[in-house]
Amino acid sequence: MKPRLSRLLPMAVLDVGTSKAACWIVRVDGDGKAKVLGTHYQESKGYRAGRVVDLLALSSCLASVIEGAEKKSKERVRYGVLSLPPSMLATSVEEVDIALLGTYVTDEDIKRLQETVKSKIDGQTLHVIHIIPQIYALDGQGGIENPRSMMGKRLWCRFLVVCAQKAWMQNLLVAVQRARLEVMAFVAAPYMAGFACLTEDEKQLGTVLLDMGGGTVTMSGYKAGVLMFMDHIDQGGEHITRDLAYGLDCGLTEAERVKVLQGHCFAGKGSLTSFAGHRTKTNTAMANVSRERLFDIIYPRVESMLTGVQNKIQAHKKPGFWMQRCVLTGGGSQLAGLKELIQNLWGKSVRMAEEENREGTASTTPDFSVLQGTVRFMEAQKDTLAPGAWLPTFDTRSFLGKIMSWFRENL
Repeated sequence: MKPRLSRLLPMAVLDVGTSKAACWIVRVDGDGKAKVLGTHYQESKGYRAGRVVDLLALSSCLASVIEGAEKKSKERVRYGVLSLPPSMLATSVEEVDIALLGTYVTDEDIKRLQETVKSKIDGQTLHVIHIIPQIYALDGQGGIENPRSMMGKRLWCRFLVVCAQKAWMQNLLVAVQRARLEVMAFVAAPYMAGFACLTEDEKQLGTVLLDMGGGTVTMSGYKAGVLMFMDHIDQGGEHITRDLAYGLDCGLTEAERVKVLQGHCFAGKGSLTSFAGHRTKTNTAMANVSRERLFDIIYPRVESMLTGVQNKIQAHKKPGFWMQRCVLTGGGSQLAGLKELIQNLWGKSVRMAEEENREGTASTTPDFSVLQGTVRFMEAQKDTLAPGAWLPTFDTRSFLGKIMSWFRENL
């Protein structure tokens, strides 16, 4: 078996959000097993709610986080994979069918299906990054999950196509390049989180994954084992922090501390008895605030967020899809009472995502589900990356260019 080239090329996996920027240095060995060589994260700068707001600040932040991961891994990296938030993504459902070249369905037929789908997308404004098959049919026989090696004449498929909006992603790409990293491929953050957080049974039965970030809440819906939709709302944990800062008349740092240590959003029995201290903007002395007051500030924002999420889910609901369970991940999901509140409002089973304790990582908290999922995606060698999704950033006439061309075609 020919070794994977990624064994020779450690790669950076980047995830940038409103609250934090994180980088993992990863190498995939010849057996397809990924090893995390080093990790680093820090407070994000110049990026908010999936948008670049200060390119120079963001590029400096990314350079710092990449350098930190390199120091811990004792490796220098030049190439990386960058996850994109849903605010930079556009999705569509496309149906295509082709005549088979032979008697049996081959990988070449699957690739022609993908190429046909890609030709339907406006390449001037969109960059196709994932073509995800939802269901196949062969000669009118539907419900096929994997048609390879099956006999027939015409192959049909319904795809979920995930594209990056070029006008929105170009500044993020420039910021990464200024941090001396060449982006080899983009991946969709909501899709990656599903690899880390959901079991195969959950994907089969109907589950919505909520990634509660600092500036956004991302949702991705699964049914029959495949991704059905992804979306987001522009509210997150940062908005709760700001509400607390206004309501308690204190700084953002103190409001964040109060939120993390004493914040809650579900008024269960006995939850309003203790007190939390905070510093005001005008007085350095400690002040007390009841947890009932914290609830009164936090609950309206959380309720607004969940209403927005529910409206988005309803807008994507198709015949045959229903939500059996909700899974929570992301730093904002750790707010006390959130799980119980969703169970009470939606009447659905809710659980917290359990992160994999992967060697080389210092944390297994839900904050890193996109990075965990991207590593699993690399291990799985999924064929849902669109043809040409690897960015053509290398001179194919050089020796390195030829190597990278091989890499793009085989990973």
